[in-house]
This record gives sequence, structure tokens and C-alpha cells, in this order.
Amino acid sequence: MLKPMLARLIALSMFATPVAAQVAPNPFAETKLDPQQLVAMFTNSQRTLKPASFVLGHKDELALTPEQVKQVELLVRGEEDSVIVRNIRRNAEMSRQAQKRVESNVAPQTGWVGTINEKKLRDEACETAGMQVDFMVNLLRDRQAVGNVLTARQIERIHEIEASEVMRAFKPKQP
Repeated sequence: MLKPMLARLIALSMFATPVAAQVAPNPFAETKLDPQQLVAMFTNSQRTLKPASFVLGHKDELALTPEQVKQVELLVRGEEDSVIVRNIRRNAEMSRQAQKRVESNVAPQTGWVGTINEKKLRDEACETAGMQVDFMVNLLRDRQAVGNVLTARQIERIHEIEASEVMRAFKPKQP
């Protein structure tokens, strides 16, 4: 039970963490993952961003009924719209924030010398965090919409599948 939860947290946190925090320091430096393993891990975690598509891709393993397949297929169509809308909103917000930084001349706040305006930096960080929270809330709503179609056993099984796919990248490569 702990492994599936850990794998889900890893997968979801990759998209809730700012890119700068993901890049340095490298959290995978000690795992000695090769580039193919990193790509596989990222690809698998990307699949979980579209929960209906992910579940539909595992319909046989989950033993979905024909009625469940129909319901999940409807959610897939809605999910595609949801992903597009989320991406448009995120891109628009990122553009707005970048323009605001240029206009407010935040560059001196990130330099080596000068006065630190901690309030300004914290306000900008909170604004960015708000965007990430919106993304996560909408993703979790999509996941719960799919979860409402599944049985308790299928939900348990999808957790196992998620964990298996994420953790596969950490297995040593066979020679």
C-alpha cells in the first residue's frame, strides 16, 4: 500500500514543483538512472495527467465492463478539452506573470548585489504557487470523475498499475 502511494506522490509532485526546483539539485543523481529510464519515468508520469485515458489504456487489466468503457470514453473526450483549457490558462498566466516581472523590474531581486524586497519575492512566489494549486485541483477533479466510474477493487488495481509504471524506471537495466 505504501509503494503505490509513494509512486503517486512522486508522479504528481513532478508537476506541482517549479522547474527550477526539479533541475537543481538533481534528485536522481544517486539513483544512477540512465537517460532512457528517466524518459520512461517522465512518460509514465505524463500519462497520469490524463486519468481517463490512463484508465482506458488499462481497461483489460482493470476488467472494465462495457458500460464502464462507455463512461470512461466520454470522460476521455471531456478530459482532452480540460487539458487544452488548463494549458491555455497556464500559458496565459505564465505570460502575464513574465510581463509583470519585466514591468516591476524583478531582476535586481534575484541578483548578487542590491536590496532584497522579500515581500515582492514572496508575493510573486505565492502567485506562482496559486497557479500550481489550480492545476493540481483540476487534475484531481478529473481523477475523481474517473474514480466515480470504477469499483473499489479497480481503484486499488489502478494504484498498483501507477506504482508499477513509475517504479519500473528505478529498476536496474538488464545487460
